[in-house]
Amino acid sequence: MIYLLLVLLIVTMILRPLRRLFFAFSTFFIPAAVGAIVAAAVGEYVIVKACVPWPYSFLIPGAMAAGAAIGCGGSCKAWCDQTFGGRNQRRGGNGTGSTGQTTR
Repeated sequence: MIYLLLVLLIVTMILRPLRRLFFAFSTFFIPAAVGAIVAAAVGEYVIVKACVPWPYSFLIPGAMAAGAAIGCGGSCKAWCDQTFGGRNQRRGGNGTGSTGQTTR
């Protein structure tokens, strides 16, 4: 499972449209990818130590990786938005937004 996630991450970085999507929402996707890889590795370790039979030995690390990806990505994005401001938050005190147009 961890190798599948690494291959998917590498393919995402190579393909141009997916790379733009990945970096456009990097405050979510980068922590989500790291969290998924770490959770899959921990899940595989636990499954090997517990000698779990085949169907569950594939499903449990996958579920752990999905849950950790959503949790890590969401919490990191919320922290970045709270600390650095939202993506579409108005900046500056002169009445102009991020596009430079005046508000009416």
